[in-house]
Amino acid sequence: MQDVTLDSLETFSCPRCGVALSSPYPEAFTQMTCPHCGNEITVPGKFGPFLLYHLQSESVTSSVFDAFDPKLGRNVTLKILNYVLSKNPELVEAFKREALAAASLNSVYVLKVYEFGIHNRQPFMVMEHIEGNFLHEVMQNETLTESQIVDFVQGIVFGLKDMHEQGIMHGDVMPRNILLQRRPENRPSDYQELNQHLHELKSLMPRGQREIPTPTNAPVYHVNRTEQRNPLAGSCCWCLPVSCLPC
Repeated sequence: MQDVTLDSLETFSCPRCGVALSSPYPEAFTQMTCPHCGNEITVPGKFGPFLLYHLQSESVTSSVFDAFDPKLGRNVTLKILNYVLSKNPELVEAFKREALAAASLNSVYVLKVYEFGIHNRQPFMVMEHIEGNFLHEVMQNETLTESQIVDFVQGIVFGLKDMHEQGIMHGDVMPRNILLQRRPENRPSDYQELNQHLHELKSLMPRGQREIPTPTNAPVYHVNRTEQRNPLAGSCCWCLPVSCLPC
C-alpha cells in the first residue's frame, strides 16, 4: 500500500449491527471483530471521503479498489494513480485524459466514470461498481466451454465497437481488464451481427493491421481520423475494464 497515501480513519460502523466502532482501529484492510455483535469486519482504508474495502488490482501505474461513497450512499470502484507517478505532470495529465475519455463514453459494455479528482496529490477517478469476476480469474479457476468463449468475445467486440464509434481507443485489451457480469437485456446475441461488428472493427484499423487484439498483440486499434465525432477522439483508454458478460 506504499503506492497510495491513506487518511486517518476517524470513525466507521459495523455493517451488520450499525453500531459506530471506537478508535483506535487496526491497520486498514485487516480483520477485526465487532464487540457488539461478533461480526468479522474488514477495516476500511480512507481516501478523501471514500472508504476503501478491497484492493481489486494493482499495477505499476495505478491501484483499483472496491470502495464506498458516503456522499451518495453507493458502492463505487476507485482507481488511484500511484504516488510516485503522481509527481510527473505529464502522467497526471494523461490520467486525466483517460478519465475524460472514459466519462464521454456511452456503452452498456464499458464501466461508467463518475468523477475525476486529486487528493493527497494523487489523481483518482470514480467508476461504476459492478459485481463480477475478471476474465483472468475465471480462466485460472474454470475450464471454459466453447459457448462461454464465444459469449465473452462477443461482449468484448461490442464494447470495442462502441468505443471506436465514439472516437476512443482501448490501449490494453487483456484478461485482467475484462470484467464479466450478467448479460444486459439489450445486448445483441445474433452471431451474424457479431461477424458484422468484427468486420466493422477491422475497417477502423490502419492498413496492414487487421488483427483482433489479444494479450500478445494489443494495442493494435487506432481510430480512423475521418470517422471521429467525439471531441476527445484520439484519446486512449488504458486499463478501462470492458464489461463482457457470460449468461
